[in-house]
Amino acid sequence: MAVVSVARGVTVGIHSVAPAQVTALVALLQAQLPAFLSVTVDPSEGEGRTLATIAQYIQAGGLWISWGGYPFYYTPSQPGGNGGNFARFCQLLGVPDPNADNAGGEFFAPPNGTARALWTPTATLPSPWVADAAYPPKTVDGVTVWGNIAVPSGTGWWFYASTDYGATTAADYGRFIVQTVSPAVPTVVRRPLWPWVVGGLVVVGGAGALLLVRRR
Repeated sequence: MAVVSVARGVTVGIHSVAPAQVTALVALLQAQLPAFLSVTVDPSEGEGRTLATIAQYIQAGGLWISWGGYPFYYTPSQPGGNGGNFARFCQLLGVPDPNADNAGGEFFAPPNGTARALWTPTATLPSPWVADAAYPPKTVDGVTVWGNIAVPSGTGWWFYASTDYGATTAADYGRFIVQTVSPAVPTVVRRPLWPWVVGGLVVVGGAGALLLVRRR
């Protein structure tokens, strides 16, 4: 069973997640993720730890699961909120900001900047960012809005789901997290062995190998 904790939320911020959904997500991740993983679910816009601390946690192999509005908008060093925190977070992770041209407003999504989700001027995310295929991006007011995304850094991952776009239940979000971190191992179909006779030897072939057995 994976070790899953819930981050201490802040008293400010909007677009919160229902406590029952947070509890359900924790239970799902505990049951379906490998036991060696350390996981933190953060249903807020600023958990109370510094950006550097969270980045170090991820790079050391942790999973930080953000679910809410503007991720890391509030931090201990900027209690009044700052839209540039996400861009700084990307720098600490060593990953590209998907909307670097609008650093400070990446999550003030259309319409009219009232929604909370990552938006980009193009319909692609830079590598190594990934998006949940079950929730394709939406075109809103001429830009692309992403509701359910993730990025690896070091040996861990950061996940984000918007409460306005993308995953809206623990089951939806949990599926994306589990499939991303622990992808299904493809089933190997092995061909049956079949014998034939070559020059007095029984040749058994299959699965890319040959076994020569002298016929008695």
